[in-house]
Amino acid sequence: MAIPTTRADELMREALHLQELGDNRQALIIYEQILRSYPRHPDVLHNAGFAQFQLGKMHAAENHFLAAISLRPRFDRARSNLVRLWTRMDRSKTLTEIAHDPDWVDALDFEASIELCKHFMDREDFVLALTFSRRALTLNAAAPHASQYLGICLLRTNRAEEAEPHFRKALEYLPKSPEIMASLARCLLSMHMRRKRKSYWMEARTLLSTAATAAPGSPRIRHELGTVYEENGEFPVALDEYRRALDAKPDYLPALASLVSLSREDAPQDLLNNLQDVLEQDTTYPNSEKSRGYQALGKYFDHQQHYDQAFDCFKRSNQLLRPGAAYDRAGREVYIDNLIATYATPALSHTEPADSGEVRPVFVVGMPRSGTTLLEHMLASHPLIEGAGELPYFTGLERRGLSLHNEFGRRCDDWDLRLQSAYQKRLQDEYDQILEKIDADARHIIDKMPFNFSQVGMILYLYPTARIVHAKRDMFDTCVSCFIESFSAEHNWSFDLGDIAHYYLQYQRLMKHWIAIFGSQIMTIDYEDVVSDRESAVRRILDFLKLDWSAKCLHYKDQDRSIRTPSKWQGRQPIYKTSVKRWKCYKAHLTPLFESAGAASEVGDILKPAPRRLKI
Repeated sequence: MAIPTTRADELMREALHLQELGDNRQALIIYEQILRSYPRHPDVLHNAGFAQFQLGKMHAAENHFLAAISLRPRFDRARSNLVRLWTRMDRSKTLTEIAHDPDWVDALDFEASIELCKHFMDREDFVLALTFSRRALTLNAAAPHASQYLGICLLRTNRAEEAEPHFRKALEYLPKSPEIMASLARCLLSMHMRRKRKSYWMEARTLLSTAATAAPGSPRIRHELGTVYEENGEFPVALDEYRRALDAKPDYLPALASLVSLSREDAPQDLLNNLQDVLEQDTTYPNSEKSRGYQALGKYFDHQQHYDQAFDCFKRSNQLLRPGAAYDRAGREVYIDNLIATYATPALSHTEPADSGEVRPVFVVGMPRSGTTLLEHMLASHPLIEGAGELPYFTGLERRGLSLHNEFGRRCDDWDLRLQSAYQKRLQDEYDQILEKIDADARHIIDKMPFNFSQVGMILYLYPTARIVHAKRDMFDTCVSCFIESFSAEHNWSFDLGDIAHYYLQYQRLMKHWIAIFGSQIMTIDYEDVVSDRESAVRRILDFLKLDWSAKCLHYKDQDRSIRTPSKWQGRQPIYKTSVKRWKCYKAHLTPLFESAGAASEVGDILKPAPRRLKI
């Protein structure tokens, strides 16, 4: 016999009271009693699901939430709790689909939005995390952690200037929070890299020092303080900070990796053993930190000339970082084909330079690990040149749909409209404002984003008289160096030797096209020439830029500036000729590279077995 509705309402109130007291087990018994009479009651289904959620009965809770939503599609509270449940169940695929569905995003409450933000942050998908950090802050503008998370997402998507006010707002609410101080410090360091203002670096150091004092047991903050000193070239102080991080937590993987990496061949055996033990036994660290640990070990073995062990470490490092989405070789070839077809002639000729005077930006492009950082540091030592680091502006134009070509390399549908000078000036003004913030007075500013090699057509559309320095390095040295270093998951070509070789050959094909049609505006500098005679190489570039010689360019290591690319250690060292033909040290492991690069003229000889000598 069905329970009367008045009695069902009484039971509902009793169950809710039990839940408020934390007695979810007894509340669930009452909800199940009600559901026997009213199995299609969305509120009872939702509350029963929530009780099961609290009791750890995840699949049963999921079924109840889904049933409630099917009966009341705009049941926002049920949607929010279902999403919280799915984050516990690690339903990553489903949560990613939700992130792209505006109806679901708009339905979520503050707690669900924060949890989804943390879910995607943990997986280092900061683009999706950004959606939910904004949603959370919209629902509660005074929530300090929502401001902090939004700042972190903006920072990790290369938008430090936008992130800064959110970190400062969070710190206003929680002025003694070591975590927020550390977040703001990371933001200021990123801004220092772009604007070269020492005040940013000094404030970051002060914030991290204060945070380390406030949280003496936090190895992460102490480690980050060490990275501040390392990026500024203060290696002995950095080593001390890394050791202090280990004093707080002897098996702290990031500090172990940093100590081994910075110590190089002087790393003591007990430190190496500790790092190896943590990598093999500890399962609590994310893959990104484990990868860096293997990379540090690999570089130690490389310095010891134990190349087999080194290669094994580098291979493990890449396996840990390799994203789920494989590199699409055919897709990359189509992209390059389309770029070549889109920019088929040197003549975007009916466009006129917005400014007929000298163009401030100088672009250093090329494959990563081809010497772009080295060239920037030498050139930025010139009194009339400032280095801007790697600006994501031109690669961002493509992602934002503002370039002349789309993400497939083809001409945009409104190509003719975009060729008009008003459109050109709008984008040029946007980029000029970025340069103005870096240095308002420098005659030239170097943008050394290496991946701008795919944006040369777009660059010369905005700045038809610009100068482009193309850093070129031996293919095998470049590919091996890319394999050794760690790149983010978006560079999915960088985790497999065969993929790296394919990507290199496509880069080479595109650069040949750019040089064919824009030859006078592009100077190619071989890394090997820089190593053998750096003065001659720099003189050639300065002549190309119509600048007088400055001996300061040979003393680039004395520059007071941070380096936050994989070249930060090498960028402060002498130029060693041993960096040329280093691939030969790993020749026994490079078959996938040689096979993918089979069209290269020297590969045939490499793959041939050595001739056998007859004994006489």
